Amino acid sequence: MKRPQQTAAIVASIACLMAAGCTTMKSMGFLVPQGPGNAPDGVVQRTPPPAAQTTVAAAPVPSSRQFDVAPELVNAPIPAVRSDRAGRPLAAYTQATRYGDMIFISGQIPLDPGTNTLYDGATIEEQTRVVMENIRAILEGNRLTMANIVATTVYMKNVNDLRGMNLVYDSYFKGAPPARTVVEVSKLPRGVALQISAVAGR
Repeated sequence: MKRPQQTAAIVASIACLMAAGCTTMKSMGFLVPQGPGNAPDGVVQRTPPPAAQTTVAAAPVPSSRQFDVAPELVNAPIPAVRSDRAGRPLAAYTQATRYGDMIFISGQIPLDPGTNTLYDGATIEEQTRVVMENIRAILEGNRLTMANIVATTVYMKNVNDLRGMNLVYDSYFKGAPPARTVVEVSKLPRGVALQISAVAGR
């Protein structure tokens, strides 16, 4: 019968010692919490979680290789091409320039390639024929033919002359003619009736 009483006394003694110990630890500034939220504010220092790291991908650096450009065309000079069989330019421009496989022919007027003079008083049909022959001579000087022309631009002083111009113009093409733009203008060099430029490709 004494054993339960002794056990109870021992337990009571331990409880007193623990209470005294907690009081002593608290008076010294120490407190070990037994569960979340049971410690006074400021006693337990909680370290905030680290801030999330945001990674921003660097923008891609543009590269000259991302465009489908032939290496030989990058920063390559644009060569001028000419033919003695066509009328010589009257101002600071060339008969034609070449870029890769493309030939860009400057606007041609009815100049006699031999004398470099105009066909004065010539009809629209005659002027058109001289212009087209000059264009053909420039093409042949670059080993091309009229079939290589992909586009033309026709400048006319009087669009009412279109019918006569077409009679000659169409005779230089077999099958479907190239793309074309016709523009009526108030004035052309030397007072000619028309001027034609062309673009050709290999």
